[in-house]
Amino acid sequence: MLPEDDVGSQSDLIPSTLTPLISLSWDKITVRSERKREFLAKNIVKEFFGYSRVDGEPNKILDSVTGHADGGSLVAIMGPSGAGKTTLLAALARRIDVSSGHIRINGETVSRNAMSHIAGYLPQFEALPEALTAMEYMIFACALRLDKRTSSKERKILAVNIFTELGLFKSSDTYISRLSGGEIKRLSLAVEMVTKPKILFLDEPTSGLDTWTAMRVIECVQNQANNGTLIFCSIHQPAMEVYKMFSHVIIMANGRTAYHGTLSGATDFFNSQGFRCPESFNEAEYYVRILSNADSSDFLNATTNSYLVSGCSAQICNSFSAYRKASASAPKNRYGLIEIKSEIRKPNSLVKFYWVVWRILVEIRRTMFKNAIHHSTFLASAFVVGLFYIGVDSRTQTGVQDARGALYLTTSEIIFTTAYSVIYVMPGQMPLYLRENGMYGPAVYYIATIVGLIPEAVFHSLTFLVMMFVALNETLDLMTVLKFTTCFAASTVASSAYGVMISSCIENPNVATNIMVPYDLISYMMSGQFYNIRTMPPYISWLKYLSIFYYTNEALAIIHWTKIDQIECYADKDLPCFRNGREVLAGYGYDESNLWMDAFGLVTMSVVMHVCGYLGVRRRRAVKQMY
Repeated sequence: MLPEDDVGSQSDLIPSTLTPLISLSWDKITVRSERKREFLAKNIVKEFFGYSRVDGEPNKILDSVTGHADGGSLVAIMGPSGAGKTTLLAALARRIDVSSGHIRINGETVSRNAMSHIAGYLPQFEALPEALTAMEYMIFACALRLDKRTSSKERKILAVNIFTELGLFKSSDTYISRLSGGEIKRLSLAVEMVTKPKILFLDEPTSGLDTWTAMRVIECVQNQANNGTLIFCSIHQPAMEVYKMFSHVIIMANGRTAYHGTLSGATDFFNSQGFRCPESFNEAEYYVRILSNADSSDFLNATTNSYLVSGCSAQICNSFSAYRKASASAPKNRYGLIEIKSEIRKPNSLVKFYWVVWRILVEIRRTMFKNAIHHSTFLASAFVVGLFYIGVDSRTQTGVQDARGALYLTTSEIIFTTAYSVIYVMPGQMPLYLRENGMYGPAVYYIATIVGLIPEAVFHSLTFLVMMFVALNETLDLMTVLKFTTCFAASTVASSAYGVMISSCIENPNVATNIMVPYDLISYMMSGQFYNIRTMPPYISWLKYLSIFYYTNEALAIIHWTKIDQIECYADKDLPCFRNGREVLAGYGYDESNLWMDAFGLVTMSVVMHVCGYLGVRRRRAVKQMY
């Protein structure tokens, strides 16, 4: 967190829109890693065996980093792995809190809210909806990020202009899944350019790209810098052609600044320290290898006769710190500040909800054939169950057991198929949800996702509804159809809520399924199929109220068996006999007056689990930002 005196001085003072350039400065910013909280049991064990519960002070990821950059600069942030490049980028963008230090725009401490209005951030890992075309996603981003008074025609013109500027216009109607790596990078950049930011933070924009494609991407970024935008790019050992495209460079080592300034200044500084880059050698790679703590001794011995290899990076950082103190003066506010109040009227929640639902439904429609195997398997299982039980006569003693099996298998298929198919929905969408932070809130996303699950839930319900009517030869009167439809719908919604809740709160699907198994087993036993509910001991009988199986199976049984007034008994009177449907219900331990209580129980479970699911989604965005 920022120091108290800094927090009090934060404001939303940002440069006037009439001012062409801005200056960003950072002074002695330090970022420490958070120490993980340990469970009480683990602390007790450590104390019992003599281990300390305190693992020392948190590590410094950034250590008193200072510097500044002016608008129109294209700044590369380089360094070995773990040097703090991404952390510095995120700290300057105010995406993470700093432990100490100041971040200022034109001399004034900038708040996170103000920075979000004037800066764009492009994370390293791309997360885009692959089923949409490039132009569709651009229009989607414009609709959510621009002023709500902007017309659809104006949004379209802006999107076309940005695409033309970035060389993406020819790929406007291409599905994102078919774009090249460079085109995906430029599309992500285009999305950030929608709001015309004064500052752009790009994390590894050339990672995974060949030299030519990387140059195309940096060329697009360079054009933005030429228009006055201040751009920071974290980059790892770029090709020499790419490196020369930057105007300034920040070289990091172990969370400290090894150099910050122009490219020519970097050459002079390292030469002054005795590190002269060999001819025809990549200068950027040379600096990074010098500062790497691992496997650099042979390289250094072969390229320089300067001071000892061990502690090389620390010595360079110390030298640059002394060099900066001797030669540099504090950056001055050359551009001026005025207070402006944002006149942008963001779209309301209903508009955001419409666009998120639109995107989800388009993805569902275009990936329908990709999910054909899943749907085919579901249809096949429903067909097999129906074929196995077709012709069952519930008015005979042999048919009683068959009908009970059909009802229970129907319950199991609906619950298991719906819940476990949803488990992988949230993890697959989470990167995009984190990437689009700021476009819409957790509530909009969660409700839109639930709406997107409705088509599949309806498909599941109708499939088994038709199967059961055919297999059990149910009468097609309106009231019976409505009761069964309501029951199936409530069960499907509850099962979907169960799966969404688990996948929202637990990141790893494999861990989620392992946690679901014990609950499913208990819920399974509470269904009344294996145990008469009425004879269950009081200390465990309350568990049935936490079972989707119990509510669904009892409701289906009540609807079916209350219509059976008479059942034929065996000729042998010594054999047990159910004389009517009510006696069958008694055999379960069910009460025919519980139908609406079962419906209420399913609705209540759905609401509670959806609330838990929403809290899980909200927590994900709070604790795991995609920077």
